[in-house]
Amino acid sequence: MLSIATCAESTHATMDEEGAKVDLKLSLRHAHLESTLLTIHCQVKSGPSYHAASSNASQVTLRVDRETLVALSQGNLPALLLWVPPKPSSRAYWHLVRSRTLPKTPVRIPTIHSVTPSLRYDLGKAASFIAAHRRYPLVQLADVPETELLRLAKAAYKALKLAKVKHPLTGNTMVTRLAWRHILRRGRDVKKRKASLRVAPYLGLLLERMPTRYIVANELRHSFQRTVVDQRDVICWYSNAIEVDGKRRTVLVRIREEIRYPRTWFKYPLSAGDIVQQATISGWWYK
Repeated sequence: MLSIATCAESTHATMDEEGAKVDLKLSLRHAHLESTLLTIHCQVKSGPSYHAASSNASQVTLRVDRETLVALSQGNLPALLLWVPPKPSSRAYWHLVRSRTLPKTPVRIPTIHSVTPSLRYDLGKAASFIAAHRRYPLVQLADVPETELLRLAKAAYKALKLAKVKHPLTGNTMVTRLAWRHILRRGRDVKKRKASLRVAPYLGLLLERMPTRYIVANELRHSFQRTVVDQRDVICWYSNAIEVDGKRRTVLVRIREEIRYPRTWFKYPLSAGDIVQQATISGWWYK
């Protein structure tokens, strides 16, 4: 099931790798960089001894020793910790371990993180983030008169809509009216609206670069008769990316990502056309 979900080939670990807490390895193409091959180390856990009593309907809590997590966090690629619950459950749950990060115990896995074709995109994000160079020039925001602010921001955003945006984390990313309506919505504070408009001319420059931090939040899963749609927000931080009135500020960009795949994906090998990912800018601001 894991191999089908990630469009990967799986192989058993060697004895040396098993000693390094690796049970199996996945080889797969990067979701957005077809010429890049990823090798993901996986540790599989099952049995009641790992399942903590504090688990509930929305979260699985695993008792995993720190040594295992530290071993998985070595190297230059993300790794997977997999939890296989006892029957009659047919699902497996995943926890992403990024390299060069301090692991935390116990491990808490949201139940929406069951193994599905969306996992391939999470692996791609983590791999790109780990490998990327995250330095970029400081942008000094121009002091634009309020009477010209909306016009200049609108022109810059229109030009961005016509350009092809390829974000390092989400690949081809659409620029539509979604984000524009969000920053100018009626209930938003006027000061915050003006702040977002000031950033608009420089948004394209930021979207080409790897953020200094990101999270995947607000995850939802919608099941239809033949398909499943996983919807989430990818929130990106660009720390100290701009200078406003002599002070450095952090820009945040939110990207709405939707991944569509067949409801019976686990019954047969998937082709590239079976999984459709769509990413759209849904808002930006600075703090």
